[in-house]
Amino acid sequence: MDAKLNAIIESMHDEMIDTLQKWIRVPSVKGEAAPGAPFGKEVRSMLDMALADCEQMGFKTQNFDGYIAHADLGEGSDEDALAILAHLDVVPEGDGWKYPPYGAVIENGRMYGRGTSDDKGPAVAALYAMKAVKDAGIENDTDIFIVSDHGQINITRVIAINALLAERGLITVGADGEVADYVAMAKSTGLSAQIYLKHPENKADYDKTYAILKEMCDDGLYGFSRVYTAEEVMAEEGLSGKFSFVIETDDYSSFNNDWRRPFVRPATNSDYKFGRATHGHNPDKGPQPTLLAFGPDIKPGVHVARRPIVDEAPTYAKILGVELPDADGKAIDEILI
Repeated sequence: MDAKLNAIIESMHDEMIDTLQKWIRVPSVKGEAAPGAPFGKEVRSMLDMALADCEQMGFKTQNFDGYIAHADLGEGSDEDALAILAHLDVVPEGDGWKYPPYGAVIENGRMYGRGTSDDKGPAVAALYAMKAVKDAGIENDTDIFIVSDHGQINITRVIAINALLAERGLITVGADGEVADYVAMAKSTGLSAQIYLKHPENKADYDKTYAILKEMCDDGLYGFSRVYTAEEVMAEEGLSGKFSFVIETDDYSSFNNDWRRPFVRPATNSDYKFGRATHGHNPDKGPQPTLLAFGPDIKPGVHVARRPIVDEAPTYAKILGVELPDADGKAIDEILI
């Protein structure tokens, strides 16, 4: 059965790419409401396109006045249904694109465009997964997991952390306003930022940067509530990289990469990291990721309050009969038959 399903999925590869490119080329940013288009004409156009694709694949669809719609696989009551949620709108494209944001350009095996990862790409993947299950005729013999990787928390402002580092002599800005040199520079990850040293092996630079970050954190004015060393964040959160430090939000501030004033800016929709809510924060904060599962190997009606996200892969492996001896997590046996 695995070979059959894999062959079906492989046969759909080009069609999946074409569908995603078609969807990406619709600039489905929220616009002015119109009859039948509560989120604007472009969003409604995107919804209509997706439903037409679903119907062509053989799914039954229903559109609720342009607010939301669904495509159904199989028969049964709503109480027995498993929902795969996705959104087809995108936030405004903002600036700094190498490729047209709605061009869906493919280069070196990667597609570039607004919505490729959030959330049109995952929506297309889920849709074709449903089609593969339908074409293989295994709706009732398949274990299905719906998972997410993070929550989000609200923000009210954006901090130009590199402008603050420049103010303290860690970044040198030239006469042309561009970065001329640096000791330490921050890379935003939304509600946290990773701090990179130009010469991480230089103890004096390390100590100076750490002291400045700790002082700013202790002041409580600059948008972050903790400074992790690379060793601390790896030990506590499993996060690794070539950074030397990670700063964690004060729970209402996000970070950008700009080295120019103003230091503090309002939350906007110019980028997903700067909207009214975003992610990239310590995973213990905010709404927690979900895991929904059903199928022949899953116990019905079981509720597990909380498990580490690293337990997901060992759970899948156990169902498949695969050994993962070096995995950090362990199988969620409570849900398995």
